Amino acid sequence: MNAKLLLDKLEKITTWKRREQRAPNKPLLLLYALARIEQGKTRLFKYSEVHEPLGNLLREFGPPRTVVHPEYPFWRLENDGVWQVAWPPPLQVRERRTQDVSAATLMEEEVEAGFPPQVQKLLEKDPDLRRRVARMLLDAHFPTTLHEDIQSAVGLDTEWETTRRRVRDPEFRSKVLAAWRNRCGVCGFDVRLGRTSLALDAAHIRWKQAGGPDVENNGLALCALHHRLFDRGAFTVQPATRKAEQGPMEVLVSDLTAGTRGLQESLMRFHGSGLLLPEKEDQRPESAHLLWHRKEVFRGPAHDSAGPG
Repeated sequence: MNAKLLLDKLEKITTWKRREQRAPNKPLLLLYALARIEQGKTRLFKYSEVHEPLGNLLREFGPPRTVVHPEYPFWRLENDGVWQVAWPPPLQVRERRTQDVSAATLMEEEVEAGFPPQVQKLLEKDPDLRRRVARMLLDAHFPTTLHEDIQSAVGLDTEWETTRRRVRDPEFRSKVLAAWRNRCGVCGFDVRLGRTSLALDAAHIRWKQAGGPDVENNGLALCALHHRLFDRGAFTVQPATRKAEQGPMEVLVSDLTAGTRGLQESLMRFHGSGLLLPEKEDQRPESAHLLWHRKEVFRGPAHDSAGPG
């Protein structure tokens, strides 16, 4: 296998799909395995070794779910041709397995997995290829606001991240910022240098990685801080009335947020407050996109105490 074929296979890895739900299990496991290479660790590793860290990654960067399943990508990734599972004899039942293998069984049988030897050698000898793989996985499954946090969490070098920029649609940013009158929809931040808005982003409500379109009603003008907090699910937005985008919208802060400095100033004082909306109704956030964010990103439930309103 060469680098091009590896990238093609990684680009086509299958992820579990049900309607519009996110499933970043395989990408997070692959990033974890890439970090092991950078750290000089062995090619194969036991499921018992990754059960807790991959579970934590899924809870931190996956969609909010009551239960996570780090065992699924550990063996299902083998079907994508970029992964090898060293099945012990009791589990060697068929060439292409289709039944689930439980976490308990993987631990009890001390099942190991990792990149196939040829893939491992390619990645070990080519740091640039490792970076390209990491970029591809991050770009395909997560917004850029999360990339550095994910790299840090799995143990990947983050230095290259500061020198790269994902290609984005410049018209989306300009249209969204114009619709929101060049101010953050949450806090009203509108600092400019000359005519250029500073630290103000056009945030996708429904991520592009989840099929979110580059249109005004899928965008929020947010300062850099609130953009990052929005993509991490620290707060969300919902219609304050049943009339959805035709009525006011309010900011809801996650009950999981905590802190001693900055929490009140940056988040809690906006909890329950109205979003600073565009004047034109067709530019206001679409309720379907907001619902996606509440289901797939927001770390609910919402805080039970309201802000100043």
